[in-house]
Amino acid sequence: MGYGNKLKIHIDGHSSTKVYTSSSRVAGNVTVCTSKDVTYNHFQIDLFGTTETRVDGSVSVMTTTHVFLELEMPIPEPWHPNPRVLKANRSYNIPFEFVIPSHLTLDTCNHDADYRAVQEHHLRLPPSMGHWQMDDLSPDMARVEYRVQARVFGIRDVDGTLPTIMEASQRILVLPSFPEQPPLDLLEHDNLYSLFKSKVTRKIPFSPKTGQLTATAAQPGAILLAADGRTASTIQVRVDIRFDPASSQSPTPRILHVLSKVVAVTFFSAAGINHLPNQGQWSKMEGLNGRGVYRKTIALPDFTVKDDVGWQRNTHAQARRASQHAHAEREGSTLGSELLTAPCYFTKSLNVPIELPVAKKAFLPTFHSCITSRVYVLSLGIVESSGVTTTTIWLDVPLQVAVESLPSAIPESELPTFEAAVEDRLQSPHH
Repeated sequence: MGYGNKLKIHIDGHSSTKVYTSSSRVAGNVTVCTSKDVTYNHFQIDLFGTTETRVDGSVSVMTTTHVFLELEMPIPEPWHPNPRVLKANRSYNIPFEFVIPSHLTLDTCNHDADYRAVQEHHLRLPPSMGHWQMDDLSPDMARVEYRVQARVFGIRDVDGTLPTIMEASQRILVLPSFPEQPPLDLLEHDNLYSLFKSKVTRKIPFSPKTGQLTATAAQPGAILLAADGRTASTIQVRVDIRFDPASSQSPTPRILHVLSKVVAVTFFSAAGINHLPNQGQWSKMEGLNGRGVYRKTIALPDFTVKDDVGWQRNTHAQARRASQHAHAEREGSTLGSELLTAPCYFTKSLNVPIELPVAKKAFLPTFHSCITSRVYVLSLGIVESSGVTTTTIWLDVPLQVAVESLPSAIPESELPTFEAAVEDRLQSPHH
């Protein structure tokens, strides 16, 4: 931009903390003022959405930029002065209006995908990442940005190119609506998660076994963020615990409390990701094929188990009868034969409350885009005491974070066309 030339973007009702969501309007005007007469070709006002990743390889650094959203505001011909000359010291106001879409166009994701669900995820708008006022748990190697950009193009050069003579941009924060997805269908090689684990119990270290403790977690429903991300729902995670005593004299252990922490996992790649990176063995390929992963852990409050949550006694005969219908003995298949000498086993269930500290951290929704993804793992540590020693069983549970849809959001079928938006805002041309 030349000296004395000014190009400013004003967004109605905007502030650095304002959050836009699906179907939100982004409207305002661009002001142009020059210190001398300037001949130009045309103006262009766009709403861009871009993802940038950086993968540090052993030989080189791979940087990728993916423009997943590009909306252009058409400016009617009658608005422009004739001839196209911006007069010195005169202000020109160009109105604009965009609507944050709910989905991207099909050509946004044009790389190979292992199955259709991958592309369906990639055609959802990702949230802004790396630009929130609070820590959003993302690395410098993965960024998602939305911005309104205004440009003034000059007269074509001899080689046919249009030089940019003035340019300005304004970043906005976007948190699209994300509906709750079905629970993950986990397989053995999905090493990010562990819903089932067993440990041998002892009164003191190296003493004879008193039994085996098994914990199993159910995938919880999604935590629902408000449309501005500032509040979130509280969920409960069900944990079923089973104790198989080594003998009829073995005492039941005492479940003291449950430790909780949430791990934000950000995957990023230099090329299109053809599968869901949280399922499979992404970590084994880290650094290869331009891939990376970043983890950040946030501790959550401990959950104290009340003494009145007692053990329920069950007989193996009851379990065998139940297994004919519901395979209730499936977890017992890993038990050693020495633990089956007792005539019974014991069970209890816990409902562990989980609340994200949204006042301290900016939690993004669970999402998968072409070159970056964000998922969460809820690590639960079940602490038990069988005597003077304590042991902890750690489970890693998929934790989904969704974003509510605003009741006032405009249905896609009713969104105004760009032409209608122009007519609404351009009541009188400035020329």
